Amino acid sequence: AYLLGNVCGAVSGTLALAPNLPNGWPWLEARRVRCGETRLDVRVDATAEHWAVTLTHREGPELSVRLALPLAGPATLAGQPLDALVEALPWGTPLLRTEWLALESGATWTVQATR
Repeated sequence: AYLLGNVCGAVSGTLALAPNLPNGWPWLEARRVRCGETRLDVRVDATAEHWAVTLTHREGPELSVRLALPLAGPATLAGQPLDALVEALPWGTPLLRTEWLALESGATWTVQATR
């Protein structure tokens, strides 16, 4: 759970993700992550300039997903601006939280955010 920072609300159909990439890890991929009856793939790619989080719905009901990323810049979904709140953690690290996003059956989408 630490690497993905996932908190599943199986009954409510929600999944909160706050991925943590250890220093030196440029990417992370987890396949068939379970949240209730839903399975999804998660891929996180990080560079010095931005992060990209790609989710692919594999089976089960639709999920509402919210991301929390250690970034301060704007976020986009499919190239379109995404409503997100940026706050500072007590030790100064910025944290970008997206709105709840629908991950529909069979869908794949990528959220990109800059540092």
